[in-house]
Amino acid sequence: MVRVKGPSGRMRNEYTCHDCGSHSLKYDVHHEPPVGSAPDWPPTGNGEWEEYMLKIDCTDETLFLLCIPCHELRHKKKEKK
Repeated sequence: MVRVKGPSGRMRNEYTCHDCGSHSLKYDVHHEPPVGSAPDWPPTGNGEWEEYMLKIDCTDETLFLLCIPCHELRHKKKEKK
């Protein structure tokens, strides 16, 4: 994260992409391995939510801060495999 002065003179955060190194105000968080979408709400008691919560319980080694184009590129590469 980099603190920069915005157009209004106020300080703001710009985040550094893990893949390309660019700085941006907007970012995505990429989770490796992928967790998929959250199950339907409310829980039905079939264990889907418990399984999902175990997948999203992670460390900083499994999360990557990416700019939106790099995040899309990672998913496109994954789809080709």
